[in-house]
Amino acid sequence: MTCLRSCSAALAISLSMFTGSCVHAGDHHSIPPPGGRVYRKDDAENNKAHSDKSNVEAVLPDLVTPQVTNGKPEPGKRVRQINKDYTGSDVYHALYLPTDWEKPKKYPVIVEYAGNKWKTSPGTVEGSNLGYGISGGKGVIWVCMPFVDAKNRKNATTWWGDVEATVDYCKKTVNRICSEYGGDSSAVFIAGFSRGAIACNYIGLHDDEIASLWRGFICHSHYDGVRKWGYAASDRKAAAKRLRRLGNRPQFISHENSVDAIANYLKKVFPAGNFTFLAMPFANHTDTWVLRDIPERKAVRKWFSNVLNSSRQQGSAADAGNGFRVCLADMIHPTPGSCILANDGRELLAAGGHAFEELFVGGVFFEEFE
Repeated sequence: MTCLRSCSAALAISLSMFTGSCVHAGDHHSIPPPGGRVYRKDDAENNKAHSDKSNVEAVLPDLVTPQVTNGKPEPGKRVRQINKDYTGSDVYHALYLPTDWEKPKKYPVIVEYAGNKWKTSPGTVEGSNLGYGISGGKGVIWVCMPFVDAKNRKNATTWWGDVEATVDYCKKTVNRICSEYGGDSSAVFIAGFSRGAIACNYIGLHDDEIASLWRGFICHSHYDGVRKWGYAASDRKAAAKRLRRLGNRPQFISHENSVDAIANYLKKVFPAGNFTFLAMPFANHTDTWVLRDIPERKAVRKWFSNVLNSSRQQGSAADAGNGFRVCLADMIHPTPGSCILANDGRELLAAGGHAFEELFVGGVFFEEFE
């Protein structure tokens, strides 16, 4: 039996293929992202408001997303840009250069799509937050893309506008960002909230050309194909066809309260996928959780870092995670001494009294989060 021993009952680890299931340690479980570490629930103990797990807004933000302004791109500035194809129109994206940006260095890129205009989301490029929260404004170029309403020559705040125009705009803009601002074309991620989470596949895997752009995917709250919506090709058959373009590239998939519906769907249509799941402990339908110092933000940041590192070390999207699937849950304290079964039959023990030993499992390192 292979055991991991923790200095705290707040640490546990669970690893599962889709041929198995997410395994609970006690009533809840904590699982690290691919190549990542185990996260303590009390990492954010200095923020006592986090005890209200049902409402993430009870936690005060430690980041404020920069406002979009006009002018030339500069480090630490978020600006509105219009591509030449749309000169004179109201179609634009927002570009943020990190505070440490300088030529001729190369930087990872997060391309983000916003949610629909609805209660917690204005449906605009200005209203996006994931890329800034994940990067903290450093080391990553962040681009918020529009859904292009080609007929009215403006950004669409609900659904896709013109799908082909939206896809074309994205392809051209990613190329522009990489060529003009030092974006690393081998380290481009696509991210989105709500409508934008669906867009990660609906737009990001629309055809082979756009699908080839991405190193990884970050999908928060909703997922392409889980339910049928009122637009063309939202059915599971069409979504599964898009999903085949994913290959073994990693996706980080999170949702408020539960990820079960998404995980069950993917188990049926794409069981070989490289998916990491995080069920948020709060009910808020929002992307502003990344602006708060909570364990869930630590998890997505660590996943992002690990995917970048695996890319540099191994040179292939297909290598990331080595085929293992990791399910993350509420990050609530497991029961001390509870054993969790990995898909290869090894037991991973959560017990007190010793610091976590680093363990190599299926190409993935797990260790205590510092």
